[in-house]
Amino acid sequence: MFSMLRWFKQSAEKEKDSVSFHVLSKLCRDHSFINIQINDDDHIFRSMILMVDPQEEFLLIDDLYPPVPEGFINDGCKVRVDCAERGHKTHFVTTLMSIESFEDMPALKLELPEKLQHSQRRSDFRVSISQSEYLKVVLSGFGTKVVNGRILDLSTKGIQIKFAGPIPEGIRQDVIVNNCMFTLPDGTSIKCRILVSHAKCYRKPITYTLVGGRLIELSSKVQKKLDQFIFKIQREQRRRELNNN
Repeated sequence: MFSMLRWFKQSAEKEKDSVSFHVLSKLCRDHSFINIQINDDDHIFRSMILMVDPQEEFLLIDDLYPPVPEGFINDGCKVRVDCAERGHKTHFVTTLMSIESFEDMPALKLELPEKLQHSQRRSDFRVSISQSEYLKVVLSGFGTKVVNGRILDLSTKGIQIKFAGPIPEGIRQDVIVNNCMFTLPDGTSIKCRILVSHAKCYRKPITYTLVGGRLIELSSKVQKKLDQFIFKIQREQRRRELNNN
């Protein structure tokens, strides 16, 4: 009987750890903003999760903003983390292990939390692609034409494209575009299919079309490269926004 109770307890702990890891990994992949409080101080700082390591039992978060006063944080201090963004809520309390470096920027190394409260998850975060970051996209395999456009925004699973002129023949909601090709700034070639979610034509100031859809059939290697690109752009945009406030 006691062995059975131990088995149930161990199974429950493993399930809890699995859920916590899933939640933290999702926050990391989505680049969700998190609010940070140190040692129950009233000041609230912003950050995001950069990495989750279940084997070594730690997570890395981005440098805090606004910058913390010198001596305000030290190894061993208590860290309260809250996230309430676009529908999901996550809360946990953990301990600062050390101040590290991630991609040549300061980062905080935290212990994996023993307990985590979470409800409802958010959708994929999209980043806007500016003119200076111009990404050309080529679509084919939906009819007889090949069309060229520009990516306006991008997420790990979604895309919005702008085309000159009216809606290309054959593109409409729920149609699968068999060939979508674009190249990231680092030279990575992205090839996938798109499930069209919407297509709308605008006639002012000039005629153009916006097409949105879901990226499908990305290889794991290409998906990782796309995630890294989106993370980089989102992190840069976040820093610009915070510096402008």
